[in-house]
Amino acid sequence: MTTKNVRRFSGFSPAALKFLKDLAKNNDRIWFVPRKHIYEVELLQPLQALVADVADALRTWKIPIGADPMRLTFRIYRDIRFSPDKRPYKTNLGAYLPSTRGDGERGGLYIHIQPMKSFCAIAFYQLDKPLLLGCRPFGTRT
Repeated sequence: MTTKNVRRFSGFSPAALKFLKDLAKNNDRIWFVPRKHIYEVELLQPLQALVADVADALRTWKIPIGADPMRLTFRIYRDIRFSPDKRPYKTNLGAYLPSTRGDGERGGLYIHIQPMKSFCAIAFYQLDKPLLLGCRPFGTRT
């Protein structure tokens, strides 16, 4: 579901990717806190716009994935309670768009943004034949 507060996705700026690279080198609160506004404007807002646009496109193609862009992006903060690695921040962005079928989670789409390591992955299991055929790339629907 697209939210009115989310702008259209136009890409991540060079400043956004530089921020993630710099965060990997300076992963501590003293460095992050004065730059948090950069994270929110250059990374979080574009990621929310990307999630909204992807959800809209998938809905148009009748692929049962949807998202509230404000809720489905992962936090930048790492859970370090039981980890030997005590760096407090993730050096990537992530979002998960779950299936909207309503009959239990049967898959979804994961988006991962990281300098030189970005990817997205989609997975479903136990699909009914009509949905399976609808999810296949064009030309392989037989």
